[in-house]
Amino acid sequence: MLHFLNMCSPRQDTVKLMWDCASSRHDHLECCRKKNVLPLCMQYCESSHAVPADYLNHLVCLQNFDAIRDCFRDHLEKNPNIFGDN
Repeated sequence: MLHFLNMCSPRQDTVKLMWDCASSRHDHLECCRKKNVLPLCMQYCESSHAVPADYLNHLVCLQNFDAIRDCFRDHLEKNPNIFGDN
């Protein structure tokens, strides 16, 4: 995951657009807390902000990306995405 984010970062808004779509820019903090996401990684759950760009400082978060993804998915199963699509 971090390799992909790092590879796509130079492509201008690619990572931002993908992140916005996946997260719906929704605050997933409560869900992430329930899934025991590490405190350092919670900024990936609070997706009302841009995706953190300092990926190498967050290598430990790799172990939490499945939980974070599941929070995004849980939200999208019950709510339209940021673009209003179901």
